[in-house]
Amino acid sequence: MLMGVLVLLLFAGFLALAAIVTGVLELVSFARIKRSGAEASAVCQGHIWGSVGKSYRLEFTDSRGGVNTIWTSRYCEAGRTYTVLYDTARPKRSVLAPVNVWDPTRPRQVVMIAGCAGLVVLTLIALVMQ
Repeated sequence: MLMGVLVLLLFAGFLALAAIVTGVLELVSFARIKRSGAEASAVCQGHIWGSVGKSYRLEFTDSRGGVNTIWTSRYCEAGRTYTVLYDTARPKRSVLAPVNVWDPTRPRQVVMIAGCAGLVVLTLIALVMQ
């Protein structure tokens, strides 16, 4: 029984670490885009309803002439032009300006917070089990 609980705790710990790493990588990516990203104008194409509510689609042309799409939960009005920042090396990595590096409405960052809380709980459980 004790071995089974330890295996479950270890598995949960790995999941929590994966969530934290994913969130940190997103933070680093947004920080890099904010620091050295190229600016472009994106036109809002409208919205669709999904499992998390409305998602708005914007399209922009990067410096190489490629057309890229941004999906965001931030409101945009169809046909209106908005400013986006994107990574010139990887135009698919783009974000609607202004860029807030820390934005707890982004799912990966919420999961990162949950992963941190999960690690704290797992540590407390492990300490109590000893």
